[in-house]
Amino acid sequence: MPRTVNSNSKGPAKAKRPAHRPTKYTPELGLKICDAIAGGLSLTKAAAKFNLPAETVCRWTVRHPDFRQQYMQARETRTDLLAEQILDIADDGGQDWHEDSKGKKKLDREAVLRSRLRVDARQWQMARLDPRLWGDKQSLDVSASIMMLTPEERVQKALALFDLMEKFVERMRKPAGGGPLVYDPGDDSLPLLEVPRPAGFGKK
Repeated sequence: MPRTVNSNSKGPAKAKRPAHRPTKYTPELGLKICDAIAGGLSLTKAAAKFNLPAETVCRWTVRHPDFRQQYMQARETRTDLLAEQILDIADDGGQDWHEDSKGKKKLDREAVLRSRLRVDARQWQMARLDPRLWGDKQSLDVSASIMMLTPEERVQKALALFDLMEKFVERMRKPAGGGPLVYDPGDDSLPLLEVPRPAGFGKK
């Protein structure tokens, strides 16, 4: 007798794909990448050295706390190397001059600007990685002074600033002449803040 074919019959079950790709991270690979970064490579170049996209390594810093700690340490170590590179770039003037068709030496402005760009890029990176050592001193001094205050002292300074703003607004509404408004931060190491009178202030 001919066999009947059940149209509802299902074929062999297909193997389910894993929800996530298996990670390529290993502590050994993470250490090699951090060694490359500490040796002066950027994250992109260090990742490419091991055939990895930089985005993958960035995700590792979130998923693996130990690797994140090693990565931060490697960046700090690279900062010292960047400082040494700045000295080398500044001292190397071999590409600053070239001879024209008449044999006269001329300044190669493109080479000089390129060297300046290399120095500026390294200084910017250093200031980001270690602002206390390489950042702008004036802004850091103000920030440090504020951070050393107690919460109550910060509130008092904030209220003093609000009071200064109210006085400024009130004087704008009712101009009566007089000198500029002055804010005293209460710290001898910080200058007084003067709010100058706007142009046309007090005139109808």
